[in-house]
Amino acid sequence: MDEKELKQTLSLLSASLEAVADGLLVVDLQGKILNYNQRFCKMWNIPRSVFEEKVDQKIFHYVLDQLLNPVDFMNQVQSLYLHPEAESADLLEFKDGKYFERHSFPLRISDEIEGRVWSFRDITTTKTTENYLLESEERYRSIFESSVLGIINLNRDGSFIQINTSFCNFLGYSRMELMEKNIMEVTYPEDRPKTRWGVQDSSAQKRVEIEKRYLRKDGSIVWGRVSSSWIKSSHGEYSVAIIQDITERKRVEMESEKSLSLLHATLESTADGILAVDKEGKKIILYNDQFLKMWGVPDSILETIKKTKDDTPLLAYNTRQVKDPEQFINRVKELYRNPTLDSFDVFELKDGRVFERHSKPQMVENKNIGRVWSFRDVTHRASTEKRLHQLANFDALTGLPNRTLLYDRLDQAMARAKWTKRFVGVLFLDLDRFKNINDTLGHDFGDLLLKEVSRRLSTCIREGDTIARLGGDEFIFILDHVANSDDTHLVAQKILDVLTSPFQLKEQEIFVSGSIGIAVYPEDGQDYESLLKNADTAMYRAKDQGKNNYQLYSPLLNARVSDRLSLENKLRRALERDEFVLHYQPIIELATGSIVSLEALIRWIQPDKGIVSPQEFILIAEETGLINPIGNWVLRTACAQIRTWQAAGLPKVSVAVNISSRQFQQSTLVNTISNIVRTSGILPDCLELEITESAIMKNPDNTAATLRELHRLGIKTSVDDFGTGYSSLAYLKHFQISCLKIDRTFIRDIVTDSDDQAIVTAITALAHSLNLKVVAEGVETKEQLQIFQSLHCDKVQGFYYCKPLPQEEITQLLMAKKGFF
Repeated sequence: MDEKELKQTLSLLSASLEAVADGLLVVDLQGKILNYNQRFCKMWNIPRSVFEEKVDQKIFHYVLDQLLNPVDFMNQVQSLYLHPEAESADLLEFKDGKYFERHSFPLRISDEIEGRVWSFRDITTTKTTENYLLESEERYRSIFESSVLGIINLNRDGSFIQINTSFCNFLGYSRMELMEKNIMEVTYPEDRPKTRWGVQDSSAQKRVEIEKRYLRKDGSIVWGRVSSSWIKSSHGEYSVAIIQDITERKRVEMESEKSLSLLHATLESTADGILAVDKEGKKIILYNDQFLKMWGVPDSILETIKKTKDDTPLLAYNTRQVKDPEQFINRVKELYRNPTLDSFDVFELKDGRVFERHSKPQMVENKNIGRVWSFRDVTHRASTEKRLHQLANFDALTGLPNRTLLYDRLDQAMARAKWTKRFVGVLFLDLDRFKNINDTLGHDFGDLLLKEVSRRLSTCIREGDTIARLGGDEFIFILDHVANSDDTHLVAQKILDVLTSPFQLKEQEIFVSGSIGIAVYPEDGQDYESLLKNADTAMYRAKDQGKNNYQLYSPLLNARVSDRLSLENKLRRALERDEFVLHYQPIIELATGSIVSLEALIRWIQPDKGIVSPQEFILIAEETGLINPIGNWVLRTACAQIRTWQAAGLPKVSVAVNISSRQFQQSTLVNTISNIVRTSGILPDCLELEITESAIMKNPDNTAATLRELHRLGIKTSVDDFGTGYSSLAYLKHFQISCLKIDRTFIRDIVTDSDDQAIVTAITALAHSLNLKVVAEGVETKEQLQIFQSLHCDKVQGFYYCKPLPQEEITQLLMAKKGFF
């Protein structure tokens, strides 16, 4: 037996000792007090302090002074101490008229006598009654009749000898009527077996106490508590029974039982599973069928519960079913450590069901007697709430957090960072040229791409970070608990890297990139509005830097954004104010050294700023849609200049005009060019269109059709910036193009970089195998020129020969018919 069980057993024995009606005193063989109950102290009026020395001699002073015959009392005590194995029973008479029955038994432990147990029973009332019956009939009758309790005397056959008035009133009979009856006749039929008056052993002198039902004269049923004993007298043997009316108490008990039955019925009809346990959570008090059904409790565990009431197997079984068993069991342990706590939580089972769990302590007179657990299946409600939460906080297309949830999480992250003295990184990602994909391939295709992009982007963040879709092709990353800004750089680069691989969608290979702006809390903003605004500003800086990169926010960027907005406003008025001009750069044929064509390059001359480089305004023109009217102006101006040169009798040269990606996707492009050529009066082969590799490959089928129409008109086309895009070489043979222009990025380091040399060699060989001309643009040194001569490149263009010149200067050059060899 462990310590806890021993304590429980001792507690139970102590409670039992105090529950008996007799006064008890336990001593060892030397008279040292081992134990006693409060009833003993009360009966003898002995202070508890007397017992502290635990010697029985100390209590004799209080005992002997109360007795009529203290000498006999002590003689009996001494005799029993001399004979430890002896048992004793006698009667003690007090000076004040009380009578105690005294019993003494040896205290045996493991068959060894270790002391003696004294028990004292107050029989004053019984003894007084007996004395009255024996000593004075008149006195007896007075007590007999005046008692509020029913008193009867019975023969062994159950017939009445004497009946007092209270008993007659109890049953509603007259004394004469009852005297003609037997006790069995007025006893409720079901209780007659325990009314054993006729079979009592006449030698038995013990008192019998029972509760039984009686039949009143009016047919109603009443309850009595009967205390009876057999008395021997000179007149013979008879039973004396004292009957207390307990009908009202029984009515209350039956009402309580009825309420209890109603409670059980209620528990069984509720939709909740109910389990009640003791305050330690070890023993099961009650449960309902719904609890068993909800948890699917198997018969084996149910049998254990019925037999032992042990909660341990049931708790272990339930814990194995929940999705997070550790959290489930820890909550149980916490409540048993804090027995006065109420509890409510929600948990998920492994099979997908969701339960609410309520727990409340049961208190009686401010004492905790147990705990009630209730379980409610809220799977359907949880599913609905989850769906509503999903709709309110998550993007319907990608499943990522939306703007609402983004703001909430960013506020939380900033609050944590303020407390921990850390940082929060905000990354604003905008996909490059996504609008062109949407316009070319359709919104369904664009949506599919956004889903795949979202899936890839989700792999770039840690648990605890957030990626949200702000709208369109804009995504926001919240990097929580960031140590320094370098961490944001790593994530930004990781995002750009995961976008590098092509997306295979509907049998099409799609390439996308992104521009990222970075703002860091608290340096770049103290609230989500400032952080997002500044990250957005940094993102536009990344766009300005050529896309597919990331930029950090700095206060200077706000000034740049303001400049950009100002530039956009001025750009919208530049055409009507005639602020654009064309410069021309010669393209040289290597075989002859002659100028065979010119590339028209737009320049913007602002009255207050001078010449603005195309790198500063072309991107804005693309994003705002102004590129279309500007591009048409370039076509008209270039064709008009060709017509002027032809009229002046200058050598025939063609002019190459750059067509932007957005222009090339216009369905009216071919008609626009045809009308401009026809209106200008030039020969179509004098106009050459340069289209970037990426623009050509956006929609290969439409591209092929457009190029065929242009070829039919006699207009030549070149692929500009070749080698930087994502074209499939298989498409080149299907396109009506005449020339490839090698991008200047491969030419800049071609003298020292063997990789660039290999790429240029491959492009040249490929072009010649397809009967295409090759132009190397950006040639600036003699060494570069010599390499292209060795590769048999067809044409070159660059500062080594001539920078772009205004119309007046290039006209003079053409008039001089100047060659460069």
